[in-house]
Amino acid sequence: MTIQTGKLYRFILCALCAFFATAHSSFAKRTGFSIYGDEVTMDLPEGTNVTESNAEGTYFLLASDAAPVKALVRIYGAKRYDSALEALNGSLEKIAEGFSCGAIPWNKRDRACGIIEEKVLGTPAAGYAVCVRIPKDDTLFLCAAWTTQKDNVQALSLAASIADSLYPDRSSFFECGPLTSFIFPGEEKLPVELQIDGKTIKTSLDKSDEEAAQYLVDREYSVSLLYQKSPLWKEVWQRYYRMIFRDSAGRLSQTAENVYEKIAPECSDMTSYAQKLLFWTQNLDYGRNLKSSDFTPLPSVLLGRGSDCDSRSMLIDVMLQCAGEDAVMFVSAEYAHAVAGFVSDHPGFSFEAGGKAYLTGETTKKGATWGTIAKEQADSSKWIPVLLP
Repeated sequence: MTIQTGKLYRFILCALCAFFATAHSSFAKRTGFSIYGDEVTMDLPEGTNVTESNAEGTYFLLASDAAPVKALVRIYGAKRYDSALEALNGSLEKIAEGFSCGAIPWNKRDRACGIIEEKVLGTPAAGYAVCVRIPKDDTLFLCAAWTTQKDNVQALSLAASIADSLYPDRSSFFECGPLTSFIFPGEEKLPVELQIDGKTIKTSLDKSDEEAAQYLVDREYSVSLLYQKSPLWKEVWQRYYRMIFRDSAGRLSQTAENVYEKIAPECSDMTSYAQKLLFWTQNLDYGRNLKSSDFTPLPSVLLGRGSDCDSRSMLIDVMLQCAGEDAVMFVSAEYAHAVAGFVSDHPGFSFEAGGKAYLTGETTKKGATWGTIAKEQADSSKWIPVLLP
């Protein structure tokens, strides 16, 4: 069965390190697979547990503690199926009724995605599925996730988030997820002009980037609402921003390159470059949307929509990470605030995370330099680090 991407798009919008070493594991960070080493990972939502697996490490059945969502992970040898679409159809035929699949290459990788609209294992269900060929060894990686509560928007969001959480290689840390990029396959380019350090920088976005990024933010925010009373809420925040970073880096990679090429040659070092980015974000139009996630997607920021501290900090992180620099984000529930972090040998105030010292970058106070922070916000115990690739 095949579908056009438009049908899948409409459905989803309306619906709004040994891996799995034990039979009951939960995940706080990206998780690797024993047969791949650390080159292939999934960033699974918190409270995702293994309920069944095989000894070969090629079959796993998962269940979520946060919502009535289950998932199937299968890894097929290179010669088992000729294509991702064949593998996806063949697998879903065994467990699902009323499903449709389509195939579009994902950055030259063989990739297929699908929707489940009727039943799984004989029970009414709805969900999503992806199958991607792994560059390392030409195997096919399949993940299908579904909920038996077809009208539960948060459960459907969780299922979509699980299906979208695969990283088939290291380059995919800077690419939109396999499901999201299938829903929004790209359109023509939209010219964008930025003013940074007195220079006009011409770049571009895809015309679908703003809508696609908003979909990702809304979906992951819907997932986060499942954990409002969970003791894992800090880990949920970290994953929420990791998922946004991945999507944002995929959409802004060209912009990051254009900015670097125009600004960096006149900078004495990368801290000087990072400072120009910090000054730029401090002068962006301010705005918040308290009715939803309160995070302005980065394509919207570039298009002049209002932004706040977390969107601006994420923007700096994307620009620096795409330039090969070590940047992170720090968020605080107590302070209702976010700041960027950047590894530099320049002196200044810093937070420790992952064994490194990150100068703090305040994006909402004009004129603030790297390595400064308000005295009343200097308690590191009240900040949560969001480590990025």
